[in-house]
Amino acid sequence: MTTETVTTGLSLDQVLLVPRASDVLPNSVVLGTQLSPTVALALPVIGAPAMTDKQVAQQFSENGALAILPAGETQLQDVQDLRAADEAKTIGVAVRNAPDAFETAVTLHAAGASVIYYELDDQLDLAIESLKLLAQQVPPLTILVGPVADEAIARQVLATGIDALVVAPTPGQPVYTVTTTLAFAELAAEFDAAV
Repeated sequence: MTTETVTTGLSLDQVLLVPRASDVLPNSVVLGTQLSPTVALALPVIGAPAMTDKQVAQQFSENGALAILPAGETQLQDVQDLRAADEAKTIGVAVRNAPDAFETAVTLHAAGASVIYYELDDQLDLAIESLKLLAQQVPPLTILVGPVADEAIARQVLATGIDALVVAPTPGQPVYTVTTTLAFAELAAEFDAAV
């Protein structure tokens, strides 16, 4: 007999934040975050691959944020163009979970991508193998992995040495945003990773 742990959580529409008086001045607030040991963002905003093209990635980078270029035919050329325009630019690219994912990520990193967003699917064993290779053999590459909505999968992915999880709904797996993200953050802290 298998016992299953059911975690209930809260979504954003179930949480009320009550504003209070504060002595903090808006112009003194620092929003920067350290995404990984080698990538800092002035704005803690990451644009999704589905909403990003070369111009969006350029604008995000100029404003201290990060937009992830989608996987596809123009990806390598886009990375090369963005790098040619500004050597200091932080460039993120999506890589699909496939047998050639490791080689694709290495090629994109060599072209100038400093962040890889590894897109998970139902082939977890293939992803784990590729992620281990990337984390061990391609430093100082920053590796984000997602979408993840299951803590057991998150633990396996974090054990590969990646830098951050992207917590989001997957088919058949609802995400109760507030509680789930907090639980994943606690798990990621065990591996010195971000969420």
